[in-house]
Amino acid sequence: MQLLSADPFVLSFEKLNDICDLIHKYLPKIEIMTMAARVDNIADKSVEELKILKKKGIVEVNIGAESGDDETLKSVNKGYTGHDILEQCAKLDEVGIEYWLTFLNGVGGADYTKNHAINSAKIFSEANPTVVGTGGLVLFEGTAAGII
Repeated sequence: MQLLSADPFVLSFEKLNDICDLIHKYLPKIEIMTMAARVDNIADKSVEELKILKKKGIVEVNIGAESGDDETLKSVNKGYTGHDILEQCAKLDEVGIEYWLTFLNGVGGADYTKNHAINSAKIFSEANPTVVGTGGLVLFEGTAAGII
């Protein structure tokens, strides 16, 4: 079962735990759950909390990292760095929750395209994702930072 919305993992551990319990109560045949997540919302959960969520069926998250380049991440106000991506992915690896990393072509704009690509490849290669997905974005002149 995939929990939909932009980022269900933004919910507190307590709320996600309760939702898992409700899913198991009303849909007892559901054994696995997946959802989207942001890097900073993984950071909000301890390793112990992640272990509990894994036991309840959350087995995979799709992380909208967008970039592994610190300048690019800063320019779109993501609120984390490439190091933070690796730190949170290591927590997921430790508890056995699989993850995808999403790379967003174009988010570096004309000034950071090369660094965005190279540094993202470095960070994503250091992590242990099951999949690296990609999407595209065109930033038009005058686009405000923090659009993502």
